[in-house]
Formats: sequence, structure tokens, C-alpha cells
Amino acid sequence: MQDQLDNEAALSRRLDLEGDGRLFHTSPGDRRRDAARDADLGTDDWVVGRVTWIDLVETPELVDARLRRWFPELSGDISPAADRRAA
Repeated sequence: MQDQLDNEAALSRRLDLEGDGRLFHTSPGDRRRDAARDADLGTDDWVVGRVTWIDLVETPELVDARLRRWFPELSGDISPAADRRAA
């Protein structure tokens, strides 16, 4: 029963995970566009999470922590290093 409730809670969550790369996120206009989009999604009860390439490369443990905060039902090691060890 608890697993079903956990799954229903996960499915009802509305998270837009955005990957912000350097190619499309360099100008003030790019940032304004993203902010407007985030605001629009927020009015529909979405949570917008933003992750940059630099975040992934330089601080993957912080990205991992954010993902676990957004998705508490995640279990086990989901880090890129775990993927390399499994391969």
C-alpha cells in the first residue's frame, strides 16, 4: 500500500528539469526568456529545476543531492561514477 502511495505522489509531482548549456544561455535575453518560462510554469504548480553543464562536471554530488531532494523515492547510487563502475 505504501509503495502505491509513494508512486502516486511521485506521479503527481510536476518538475521541469532544465539543462542550461552555454550555447543557449549566454545573453541577458536568454535569461529573461528562462525566467518568464519559469514564472509561467510556476503558475501551473510546476517546480522548475535548473542544472548547468558546469554543475554536472564540477559538482556532480550537488546535482545528485538536488535530484534526491526533488525525487526522495530515488534509492541507491545514481551518480555518474556508479554508472562507470557498473559498466
